[in-house]
Amino acid sequence: MFKKVTQRSLILIAPAILYFNFQVEILAQIPGDYLFPSDSIHKIEITFLQLNWWDSLKIYHENYLTGGNIQYLNADVKLDALQLNYVGIRLKGLSSYYQVVNNGGKKVSFKIDFNQYIPGQNFDGLRKINLHNGYNDPTLMREKIFLDFLNRQGMFAPRCTYTELYINGAYWGFYTLVEQVDPTFLNTKFGDNTGNLFKATYGNASLAWEGSNQSGYYDNFDLKTNETINDWSDLVHLCDVINNTPDAQFQDLLETVLATDHYIGLWAANNLFVNFDVYEYAANNYYLYDNPFDNKFYWIAWDVNSAFGGGWWNMSVAQKQNLSVYYLPDPPPFPLTDNVPLTDSLLQNSYYTEKYLNTICSYLQGDFTTQYLYNLIDSLYNRIKPLVYADTNKLYTNQDFENNINFAVSIGLNKQLAGLKPFIAERINNVSNEISCVVGNSGFTTYDLGFTIFPNPFNTFTTIFIQYPSKMQFKDLSFVLYDLTGRKMKQVKVSGNKVKIHRGNLADGLYFYKLMDKRRILATGKVIIQ
Repeated sequence: MFKKVTQRSLILIAPAILYFNFQVEILAQIPGDYLFPSDSIHKIEITFLQLNWWDSLKIYHENYLTGGNIQYLNADVKLDALQLNYVGIRLKGLSSYYQVVNNGGKKVSFKIDFNQYIPGQNFDGLRKINLHNGYNDPTLMREKIFLDFLNRQGMFAPRCTYTELYINGAYWGFYTLVEQVDPTFLNTKFGDNTGNLFKATYGNASLAWEGSNQSGYYDNFDLKTNETINDWSDLVHLCDVINNTPDAQFQDLLETVLATDHYIGLWAANNLFVNFDVYEYAANNYYLYDNPFDNKFYWIAWDVNSAFGGGWWNMSVAQKQNLSVYYLPDPPPFPLTDNVPLTDSLLQNSYYTEKYLNTICSYLQGDFTTQYLYNLIDSLYNRIKPLVYADTNKLYTNQDFENNINFAVSIGLNKQLAGLKPFIAERINNVSNEISCVVGNSGFTTYDLGFTIFPNPFNTFTTIFIQYPSKMQFKDLSFVLYDLTGRKMKQVKVSGNKVKIHRGNLADGLYFYKLMDKRRILATGKVIIQ
């Protein structure tokens, strides 16, 4: 269960935190290792000395949203048992901000910058953290589940946990606490933070060709590192390769400028979770980092609260759950004037399309299963329910929280959110049927069937061994191999307890198998030929 970190428990470890921060290079502590264990719930207390602090925060933020500079307000912050003074606080969000304050609410999202007024000040090695208010999510689980999923798959994504927030002694609400993508994040993930980090701006960052002059991209991205040098030639080159390379050279040139496996992995996850407010569907909410190690751009996920079909309200819940793996908006949403050229080009390339479909199938064989995700949802529900109920400033009702686990709920005019569990079940069913993926955990068997493949991996042949349960009749058994796109590659009739399977002309690689009779699937799993 979640560890709700208390002052008493932290009195003993606070000195250690200070020591780690001071000795970070000697002890090689990974920044955020204290803050982001997934089972922790923290307590943050912000104290403003200004009497008009709330009005000031809103004025600063609305000025920024209309083109002004970012401004912070000074405050003292106590995070669990550690007190930090002269900390920068500002509001964040666009829709998640205006939908709250325009309706008289105050549970907005915050950014906390420990380093704003005291250079080098940090908490647990982190300079900034984000507190997100659960906009478009009565369960307060969507962001947490999706970011945890991405991190488990080895994608580049911030970490997420939970915190209670108090401001000037008053309870403000229960929030998700999300890691900041900044030089500290880069150094942790890449071992380096000297490359260019670009952040996509709202709804413009399609990676379309805007010409060879870097100023043509200023409205599409913000440069977050190396601002003084201000050299965007790497981003311009990436857009040039994506948009202006002949098909015959596209794959070879793209591999020199983009870590395609990481992008495809994130794209596949965005589609499975129907996370619309991202590059593929809205040209929004992502970072690009030009890694000096190999001079390739790496995709970094950001702002994923639209997972599980949130947003894009002109689609019904059923349409989202049945979303094609090949779906791209046409025409694209405002304010884009072009389609997203990277994804368009990948779908027109058979090599990348196959990798994309293979990645989706691998997720359906791994963590995107009802067994895994339902257990995760149940665990999160039990852990955060008391804190959600105690949040009197929350954006949705307790009943919305309860219902949205298993049922679709309406959260505003023409805004309906899928229930978490039925969404998962429908996505698995619809996607696996569309691309013929074998769904489930490796080595799944039914009917108490004893089933073994040895050797696995194999080169020339392998053997399947079967122990049949008593009083169970099977007719016309066959062992079927599928490639990762669901194409049937080999079928062998099965009789007796031992059958040899020859590779024939099958290429090296990962395959899925089914042992089946005329009426049912008896076993599924994976086999590797090498």
